[in-house]
Amino acid sequence: MWAIIAAWDAQNHVTRYNYVVIEAEAIRLVDRLHGEVPSQSRLDEMQSIIDNPQGTVGMKAWAHRELLPLSITKQAPNAYYAELTTDDPDCVDSLHQAGMWDCDPANMTVVFSSERLATKFRGNLVDAVKSESYRLIDEIAPDWKQRNTLQRYGELSIIENAALTTEEGNELVQIGKLWDQIRDIRSKSNRLERRIGLLSLRELRALVIHDEMS
Repeated sequence: MWAIIAAWDAQNHVTRYNYVVIEAEAIRLVDRLHGEVPSQSRLDEMQSIIDNPQGTVGMKAWAHRELLPLSITKQAPNAYYAELTTDDPDCVDSLHQAGMWDCDPANMTVVFSSERLATKFRGNLVDAVKSESYRLIDEIAPDWKQRNTLQRYGELSIIENAALTTEEGNELVQIGKLWDQIRDIRSKSNRLERRIGLLSLRELRALVIHDEMS
């Protein structure tokens, strides 16, 4: 894959980009970003699109724009292209994610940050764990039930055990079981979140939150 780097921030994270699989196309795009006049072969290609009676209005409009150099406001004089590779096979299908690119304009290179990708996966998975935890808790005790149960627990707790009726005693036991279930879900969620922080990218990709929380 060939990355076209048109702009970057102070940390050299890419902010304007493109990517192609053919180097000649990368060269053409960079030349265009530099404001150069399209090659004759490109002009001929665009003219054939314009002259095609079967062509759509949108395609013809695009071809007309491609006949001219890129407007000054869209040019990027410092743009360059570089081959983008990774030694991590678990990153290959994510190379197109420019948010993971770190560029080196001075040397006209770009590298893919596998650690940043793993960090993104961890964040997404932690969010998924929280969502699954909330869903499981909501199944056994929606917010309204939790509020009512807490209120009822408070009412029963101030009664001497000996003064509790059989029904009230059973109710207190059921409330305890309910909160044990909720605590179990929360504990499982917390353990899984900590575990996610230690997993490799390959392990993160293989993790199925629903299975882990069930």
